[in-house]
Amino acid sequence: MIRGPELRRYDQIALAPILFATSNIAKFLQARLMLGSMGFRVERFEAHARAYHEPYGLPTKEFLGSGLREVVSRAGARRLVFIEDTTVRIDALSLNGDDFPGQATKEWFTASSHAELIDAINEVGGDLRVSVRSDIALYVPGHSEFLLFSGVTPGKLALMPDKG
Repeated sequence: MIRGPELRRYDQIALAPILFATSNIAKFLQARLMLGSMGFRVERFEAHARAYHEPYGLPTKEFLGSGLREVVSRAGARRLVFIEDTTVRIDALSLNGDDFPGQATKEWFTASSHAELIDAINEVGGDLRVSVRSDIALYVPGHSEFLLFSGVTPGKLALMPDKG
């Protein structure tokens, strides 16, 4: 019979906090809510106040790997750390296999309006299909490679912005 600490149930194990490097408070709160319900403690990596370099144009794995290595170098190699990147693909404006706005989604959103977007789409045929992709890179201490999780949600742009 096993006695002592070897007999602990999974839900009784104290897990180290996971550091989430993000400047987006809404994303941080969502991660904390979702992972917290499974017993994980998520902390916002405060050193992210100084943004990590995002080398736009690289394939997703290299793009996230570069940012994650920089964050891990700041947080320390003994911490669980993850970063997340959201990209948008607007089919009508994505040319030659490149997603538009792609990796520059957050900058594009701050400089664009819904009316301008609909006008640009109408100029090239009116295809309203879009997809939103989320990629998470997770560093686990002791592993040489990070884990990559991806999800894509397809949809369609609304002709009018939501006022609610």
